[in-house]
Amino acid sequence: MGSVGSVDSASSPHKPAKEARKLACRLCQKRKKKCNRKSPCSMCIKLKVVCQPSAPAAPRKRRQSTKDLFARLAWCEEQLRRNLECRQCLECTSSTEKSTAEIAKRLSEIKADPNISSTTSTPAAES
Repeated sequence: MGSVGSVDSASSPHKPAKEARKLACRLCQKRKKKCNRKSPCSMCIKLKVVCQPSAPAAPRKRRQSTKDLFARLAWCEEQLRRNLECRQCLECTSSTEKSTAEIAKRLSEIKADPNISSTTSTPAAES
């Protein structure tokens, strides 16, 4: 496969290679004037300067294919789902820890309360 900016003849045999578009010369670009794109151009002839062709623009990056974008979206959604599962587990663990702490606190309060006897009778012992 060719580089990002090249035309790969294997992938597009029916499309002819695009000819590089002629750009305005440096002077016309700098002055933002219409260039007739001849060598030398009419503006450079009129101003009696050397007509210098401008450098071609860098090739544009190809867009990612829809398939690649859907794959990235699926990966992001999976990461989000895993994150939510972990968060729910943490919340569950956190609420269990809170419940355990609350039970321990109440138990210590019961043990410290002098009005509650430390010995309790079982229903079998009473009959």
